[in-house]
Amino acid sequence: MKEVYLCQKFNFLSIRLLGIVLILCAIAFGGYGQAKIDRVKIMQVYDDEIEHWLFPANSKGTPPSFLAAFMVHPFPEPADYSVCLRDSARKFFLELRQLDKNLWIELFTRFNQKQSLDLPLKVSVYSKSVSRRFEKEMVSAFDKMSPYKTPHESVNYDGTTYDFRWVINGEMKKIHVSYGLKAESYYAGFINLMTQISDDLKNNAFKESNYIDKLK
Repeated sequence: MKEVYLCQKFNFLSIRLLGIVLILCAIAFGGYGQAKIDRVKIMQVYDDEIEHWLFPANSKGTPPSFLAAFMVHPFPEPADYSVCLRDSARKFFLELRQLDKNLWIELFTRFNQKQSLDLPLKVSVYSKSVSRRFEKEMVSAFDKMSPYKTPHESVNYDGTTYDFRWVINGEMKKIHVSYGLKAESYYAGFINLMTQISDDLKNNAFKESNYIDKLK
């Protein structure tokens, strides 16, 4: 599937404390070169774990099947989660995937303590079928986002980052948000809406009729 990157891709959470810590590690371990290798390794493990745990696949070894995905990476807590709109055998599902631990904190702690980076994570999955109409409205809502028109501020930023992926006209689009957003922006409103959807899925209280008009 062809991917279209709408903005510069940032490594997940790489700007948070990692630079300072890795400089200290470089001094402790005897060289910047080794620290750079370790940085590449830890970020690759992080990216691989995100793909493995937060994206649904129809079966082991097959690529994820989703039409739209909303990922939340809190810092320093609670745990990462995703809400994916799936297309499986011409049926549509919303799927919440919730990790039991904050992935970055768990990975960084193990890295800092020189432990194995094979993470003993667990994921809870909550799923609800949705209509074709809901599927169209959600994909359309994702596609209204534009990184070139994102109003944002650096104040009141709690460290949480968000990732959006969606497929339209056979192409995948991606946006990464790692800064504070103005409350009146489309992004902020859409994040709040997706957060409400994730809460309803987790509490088995999701009803698509509550959200179709809000997605327009």
